[in-house]
Amino acid sequence: MLRLSCPWLPHVLPFPLRPLSNLQIRCRHRLHRRREPLPWPRPKNVALRTNHRIFEVSNLVLDLDAEDSTHVRPYNEDLDGVPDPSWLQRDSNLKRVEKRIVEFQDEFREHDQNFKFLAENNFNPWRITDYDILSVALESSSTTETAQLPSPHTDLHSVQVANLIFEENGIPLSVRNNTSSAIAYMLRRQQQAQRQVLGDNDKKLLKEEMQSCKTFLAVNRLVTNVSQTPKGCLLVSRCTEILGLVCEKLAKSTPPVQMLSFLNNLIINLDSQDLHVRPSLLWCAYKAALNCSTFTTAQRYLGRVQGAISFGSTEVFESLELLRQSMDGSKPGLPEPSMRVDTAYQLSAIYGLLTGHRLGERTPQPSLRGFIFDCNDQCFYAYIDCLVNLGAFRTIWHIWHMLPDRAEDNFIYSERDNLPEPERGHEAEKALPVDKRTFPKAKAFTHAFYLAIEKNGRFAEMTQDTSFAHAVGQYDEDCQLDIKMMLESADILSTRVMSPSRTISSEEISDIFGRESVQESMVALQSFLQK
Repeated sequence: MLRLSCPWLPHVLPFPLRPLSNLQIRCRHRLHRRREPLPWPRPKNVALRTNHRIFEVSNLVLDLDAEDSTHVRPYNEDLDGVPDPSWLQRDSNLKRVEKRIVEFQDEFREHDQNFKFLAENNFNPWRITDYDILSVALESSSTTETAQLPSPHTDLHSVQVANLIFEENGIPLSVRNNTSSAIAYMLRRQQQAQRQVLGDNDKKLLKEEMQSCKTFLAVNRLVTNVSQTPKGCLLVSRCTEILGLVCEKLAKSTPPVQMLSFLNNLIINLDSQDLHVRPSLLWCAYKAALNCSTFTTAQRYLGRVQGAISFGSTEVFESLELLRQSMDGSKPGLPEPSMRVDTAYQLSAIYGLLTGHRLGERTPQPSLRGFIFDCNDQCFYAYIDCLVNLGAFRTIWHIWHMLPDRAEDNFIYSERDNLPEPERGHEAEKALPVDKRTFPKAKAFTHAFYLAIEKNGRFAEMTQDTSFAHAVGQYDEDCQLDIKMMLESADILSTRVMSPSRTISSEEISDIFGRESVQESMVALQSFLQK
């Protein structure tokens, strides 16, 4: 039992005080010594034992001290409990230490197992690179030795990637809070997991690793790390078929800008070394360029896949739908308005992808025009719809006279809800030459003009230009005139203000574009739009 030596305690001097003649005070004689100064500022809630020395008192002394005291009662085990033995606290502290040791050993085994798995796989995408070390160094808030990394719970993409790299390489959590320690650990792990020399069986292993990647980030790191050397680039070029299939699968969950940037860098790197790129990867790059509205890049990839893969109605219609959404501004994932290029350039780039003609260039470029006549009526509808929205009236006049007539009934479009769906039939005619194929020209042209006039309330303002009815009669020259008018009327063509419904019949459209002279058709079209 412990008793404080201070005599001024309530159980020693109860109130009211008894006469001093009956009071006995026991006090240990204090030696006069210099008290050590307390630290400043003085700590709060300091235990009494730090200011008052304690001593042990026998039970006999306690009994004598409690004699004739009204504040002392007999000991009751049920009420007062049993005092803990002195070894219990020591065992409790040891158990906490042992528990922490077991947790530390489990963490070490887990980190060691993760690192061994990474080191054994020659194509693991989470191997530490020099760029990872540089990224961690730049993420620190200062350049001192105690620089702190951002919190692991930060939403920054770079911080999340760094945490994932640390986890896959078996770097403990305690090391991540200090930049200098983290970089030293990363350098050590990089040295231990040095990639082995590429062998003959690496092509199969690389394909398996590509197929096992579940995220675009893993694919990006895998390909980027392997293609750092000429031999690695050769290995990647042999696996571009599988890579194209993987990228196509991950395209829905990946922003198009990231996908296009990755594929552009990879294809440029392989082309610089005269290595072959499979059409499936080029097709992914083509679709990513369309989704990013970089139509010049898409046209370049289209020229490379042309003839390498079979462009069916599904692929052509998908491309035309992306073009229509770009012109309408309804495509999700478009860049911010401040980051977009000017409207005139975009419209001319879309026209170049549709027809292969650019301003001032006489040599046609790869385009979708060569695939339209081998597809179904649905693609023909979408193709004419894009040209009408661009105001390429001279071009569609040439298309009208390029195809033979099909016996069609007269259609009158007056309400959008009653527009008939494009037909998907006539599959038997795909094998016929272009001059023998038949398309619903009047129906498709009427359908396109009705939608264009309804979506754009300023569509008729293009007729106010004095050069609207100018035409040459040659396809290439008329395409150049369409591009010039497109550039001059870019503000009108980009307007999306609904206009009142207007009744349009297929007989009117047939009469306008069925004329022998393109200039006569343009004059008749001018009168038709000004109504």
